Amino acid sequence: MKERTLSYSWEKEMKSIIKLEPGVLLERRKELFHGKFIFVDTKIKLYWDKLIRDFPHHPVYGGEISKSVGTAVELYPIIDEHATKVEEFVVIGGGAVIDTVGYAVTTTQSNKLLMVIPSTLSSMMMGFFQNKFFLNFDWKKDRVYVEGVPTSILIDPTLSSTEDKRNVYGAMTIAICNAASYDSALFDYMKKNLFSMPLEDMVWSVFKLRATAHACNAPLPLGENLVGYVQESTGLRMDYPIAYTIAAVVELEMAYKGGYLSLKDYTRIREILARLRVDKRIPLDYSHLIEVFERRSEGVKISVLTGIGSMTSLKMEPHTFRELLIDAMERGITLMG
Repeated sequence: MKERTLSYSWEKEMKSIIKLEPGVLLERRKELFHGKFIFVDTKIKLYWDKLIRDFPHHPVYGGEISKSVGTAVELYPIIDEHATKVEEFVVIGGGAVIDTVGYAVTTTQSNKLLMVIPSTLSSMMMGFFQNKFFLNFDWKKDRVYVEGVPTSILIDPTLSSTEDKRNVYGAMTIAICNAASYDSALFDYMKKNLFSMPLEDMVWSVFKLRATAHACNAPLPLGENLVGYVQESTGLRMDYPIAYTIAAVVELEMAYKGGYLSLKDYTRIREILARLRVDKRIPLDYSHLIEVFERRSEGVKISVLTGIGSMTSLKMEPHTFRELLIDAMERGITLMG
C-alpha cells in the first residue's frame, strides 16, 4: 500500500490598535468603560477607585507569584458569567495582571474583545510583540502561554503617578537600556534629559523602538534575556523593574569583560545606571542566581552590546557563563548593592 502524506501550515493574523493619550481615563472613562467588564489590579483599585467604581469590575492581585495557572482558573467563572452580557473585557494593571487576565480570556472567550490598559511605566513600554500571554508555573518564569494579543492597548501615563519610586526608576532603566541597545541618538538624548523628559515621550519612544526591533528580528535589549532568571532566583518575589536593573548590569559587565564593548561606551552606560539606583542595597542572594543558571544545562542566551546602538546575541555554555557571571556580579556590585 502506497504511503500518503499531507502537510500544511496555518497562520493566524493578529491585530492590535495602540494609542497613547495622557489623562484620557479620567476624561473619558464613561465612554471607554460603558458596557464592558473590567479586571483591575488591586493597587489601581486602591489608588484609582474613582476610575472604575461605577462600572462592573473584579480585582486581581498583581505580582509574579499571582501570575499563575491557579489565578487564571479562578477567573474562568467570572469571565463566563459576564461573557453573555458584554462584548469586551478590559484589564487595568501591571504586566503580571495583564498576562493573567489575557490568558484567562483568550483560553475561554477568544471571540471577545480585550482592551489592555497598562498601569505601570514598565508595562506601558514593553508592548505585546511576542503575541503571547504568559503564566508562571512550578516557580519558573513564563513556562505556560497561549497565543493572543489585545484587541486594543490604551496607554495613559497618568496612572503611574502613584507607582513606587523604585519601580519608576527601574522603568527608566528599561528605557535607557532599550535606547542603548537600538538607538545611539536616543540614548544621548535620554542620558542628558531623562529626568526632565515627559513620561509620555519616554514611553512612546521606547514602545516604537521595541516595535521596530521586533519587526527586524533584532536581539532582545540589554537585560531582557536574564531578567526572568533573576526573578526566579528570588522565588518570583522581586518586581520586574528591579530585577531588570540587575540583569542589565550583569549583561553590561559581560559585554565589557568579554571585549565586545569599549571602555568609553561602558562608562557612559554605567554612569546613568548608577544615577537610577534608588536603594542602597538590593536584596538578592547571588548564590541563588548562580544556581538558577547552573540548571540551564543547554546553555544561556544573552544580549551583548557591541557599542551604543548596536548589539548581538550569544549562547554560552554553562561553565563559561558561570565564570563570566561571577566576575560580572563582582564588578557590578557597586551598582547592584
